[in-house]
Order: sequence, then C-alpha cells, then structure tokens
Amino acid sequence: MKNIYSVFRLILLTVIITYFIGCLFYLVSGLFDNEDPNFIAAFKLKETPGYYQMITSCYFSITTLSTVGYGDLHPKSRQEMILGIFIMLAGVAFFSYIMGSFIEIISTFNQNLGNEE
Repeated sequence: MKNIYSVFRLILLTVIITYFIGCLFYLVSGLFDNEDPNFIAAFKLKETPGYYQMITSCYFSITTLSTVGYGDLHPKSRQEMILGIFIMLAGVAFFSYIMGSFIEIISTFNQNLGNEE
C-alpha cells in the first residue's frame, strides 16, 4: 500500500509541476507581449479558448521538462529562450529525482516480496 501511495504522489507531483511551469511560461510570454515574435503570438493562443491555452502550455512544459522538445512548439523571444534553458535544467534534475524515487519504490517492493517467501 505504501508503494502505491508513493507512485501516486510522484504522478501528482509531476502533474502539478507541469501545470505550474506551463503557466509560468505563458505568463512570461504575456509579459513581453509587445515583442513581436513571442510564444503566444506565434502560435495564436490569444484567439483560442482557455482550456486550449492550458493544454498547449502544459504540452510545451512537459516536452521541455523532459528535454524531448519535439520542435512543434518552441520559444520565440529571447526571454522565453532564457526561461526555456532554466526549465530544461530543472527538468533534468526533476526527472532524475523521479527515476531515483521509482527505483527506490521497486527496490522496496522487491525486498518486501523476498521477505514474504
């Protein structure tokens, strides 16, 4: 039961961090709205509904955090690029923490199975 709780906690942490990083990136893009090529203007997010803006921002944040970066969404302005660099560095640290936690959970699970036999 403890292992299930730990996995659920890691998934919830990932969702929360993805959401807030997406919101932060959208906020930074909106702050520099006068600069012509920016994330919001380039991908026409102002004209879209709020849920689409959230999905797009979270999609961008998860691809940047995981350092996959598919290339379909990318920062346009200098400020967004600088923030993107910090998001990528934080993503390496965050996913290292997640993988370390999963390895610990699996190790604990295997030890508990060994004790039952």
